[in-house]
Amino acid sequence: MAEGFKIVDTFTHQAGVPRYSRMVPVAEIGDAKNDFNLNLARYIDSTEPEDLQDIDAHLRGGIPNRDIDGLKNYWEVFPEVRAALFKKGDRPGYSQLRVLATEVNKTIFSHEKFTAFNTSATKLFESWSSQNSTRLKAFGKDGQPKALIQTIAEELLSTFEKTRLLDPYDIYQHLMDYWAETMQDDCYLIAADGWPKAAQPRLIVEDKAKKNKTKPDFILGKKKYTAELIPPSLVVARYFPKDQAAIDTFADRLAALTHQMEEMVEEHGGEGGLLEDARNDKDKLTNASVAARLKELGKTDSSTADERQALYAYLALAEQEADKIEVRSCLKVGACLK
Repeated sequence: MAEGFKIVDTFTHQAGVPRYSRMVPVAEIGDAKNDFNLNLARYIDSTEPEDLQDIDAHLRGGIPNRDIDGLKNYWEVFPEVRAALFKKGDRPGYSQLRVLATEVNKTIFSHEKFTAFNTSATKLFESWSSQNSTRLKAFGKDGQPKALIQTIAEELLSTFEKTRLLDPYDIYQHLMDYWAETMQDDCYLIAADGWPKAAQPRLIVEDKAKKNKTKPDFILGKKKYTAELIPPSLVVARYFPKDQAAIDTFADRLAALTHQMEEMVEEHGGEGGLLEDARNDKDKLTNASVAARLKELGKTDSSTADERQALYAYLALAEQEADKIEVRSCLKVGACLK
């Protein structure tokens, strides 16, 4: 999609881009060589250069300087990075890595010139974001979503137009992907209903004939709601942080309890273990199979005291887990809103 927009944008601005576009006079199109043939390849050579293989490098090792020089766009911006990565090879025309192959990415990303470039690009984005923050916050009822995205997208392209190594159309595509996936629906919702109505949760009316039911974001009593504009996680983080912290703590305790049971099964559930004979026909430990084994053992035989103790301990953990699972099913995000 970014390529499609680049074509439209290049045509709209009548821009000449090397190996991509140029204005061709009618005289050239109509001369004897072209005879009004509009095949693009006659006027623009956009073919990729052939990937040449260096047999000597394959046989004797080393990195051809020709291949390194092929990345000149990067070395023009980061000449020091090239020096940090490569050193003179054992014969003319070839180089060697100064670092291990596994350390190449780390060497690049941690280099001061690269971090400075990254900081500069980040500041450009922050500048664009700051310029459009007021415009986005002011967008409301009867706003024009198409005009909004066109304006901020054009400004994004303009911001990164002269930035080296970064393709502004690739950056533009990130914005348009977000627009298509999320932002577009939000803007049309705000334009239709305005604030704060657009942000209010919408009651889900169940249609029994539909197989695909809407998943609720909030549950208030027996009524289910969906939040189309503001994610429930933001609502919870803003208004119910203590409730969410309590739920998270509860979930951690449940996970620890489940892990404790798994350790117990691993330690005593194998061959010769105290829980071996409590497994059911499917070789699984269940509350029913454990209870059945306890009933089978009785309460008087001292030789099975250790086994009975392990079985009772397992049942106690299983009951605690069942209680916590039942409570957890009630601790939905919407339960905080009661």
